[in-house]
Amino acid sequence: MTERLRKRLSIVLIAGVIAVLAAVVVRQISTVHPAVAAVRKVAPAFDLKDMDGKEIRLSDYRGRRVVLHFWATYCPPCVKEMPVMQRIARQRDDTTVIGVNIGQSRGTVEAFAKSNGLTFPLVIDAVGKITDLYRIQALPTTILIGSDGRVSKIASGAFGSDSQLTDWLTQG
Repeated sequence: MTERLRKRLSIVLIAGVIAVLAAVVVRQISTVHPAVAAVRKVAPAFDLKDMDGKEIRLSDYRGRRVVLHFWATYCPPCVKEMPVMQRIARQRDDTTVIGVNIGQSRGTVEAFAKSNGLTFPLVIDAVGKITDLYRIQALPTTILIGSDGRVSKIASGAFGSDSQLTDWLTQG
C-alpha cells in the first residue's frame, strides 16, 4: 500500500468516526426530555425534611396544587427567580410552593433563605433522590402538580417575572 493511499484511508476512517460521534450527539440532543414524558402521570411520591426539621411528604398536599421548584444557589437564573417564587407562595392560596435544593449544604440553603426572606418550604435533595424521581436535567426546573396528584406542567428555565409564572400557573 502506498503512503498516499494509507493517508487517504486514515482520513476516511477519522471522518467516519467523527460522523458516528456526531450522529450519537444529535440523537441525544433531539431525544424527548424524559421529564416531559411524565406529564399527566401521577407525581412520584417523596418525603424529606425541610429546614425546620419538619417532614415534607408530597402526599400531604393531595387536594392542593403544588409547585416543585428545583434550584441551587450556584445557578444565577435560580437565584434571580426565587423572589418570584416567594411572592407566588404568598399570593396563591390554592398553591403550595416547595423548593427542592440540589445537593447543597443545609447552612448554605438556610443562609440563602434567610437573606432572601424565603418562607415557603425548602428541602435539600442531598443524594439526588427527588431529582432522579423527576428526571431533572437542568436548573431551574419547575413542576406543577395538580390537585389530583398528577404532573400538569414542566418548565425548564427561569420565569422572568411574577406575571410569567402566574400565566404559567393559570394555564395549568
